[in-house]
Amino acid sequence: MIDGDIGQFETAQKVAELAIKTFCSIDAVVANAGIYTVKSFIDYTAEDFRALVSTNLEGFIYITQLAVKQMLAQKSGGSIVSITSSMVENPIAGVPIPSYDY
Repeated sequence: MIDGDIGQFETAQKVAELAIKTFCSIDAVVANAGIYTVKSFIDYTAEDFRALVSTNLEGFIYITQLAVKQMLAQKSGGSIVSITSSMVENPIAGVPIPSYDY
């Protein structure tokens, strides 16, 4: 287990390094880290937005880039699975989520 913020490149690097050290390869990644702030769009702060981008976008890019780089070096392929929110298809009444509102 790696403790850290996936929105930081160093955390993703530790995850990739541990996977390679433990399993000698990276064959699959399940990218499922994600956050949202339950507040109206007009109440979102710059910090709320930075946290969302850091975790949901940068975190995905960092871990998948490292995994794909390793998969290409291994020449054995691999899989990337990205799990996104079900809130688009299954919204919860009264729960404002700016990414899906408006």
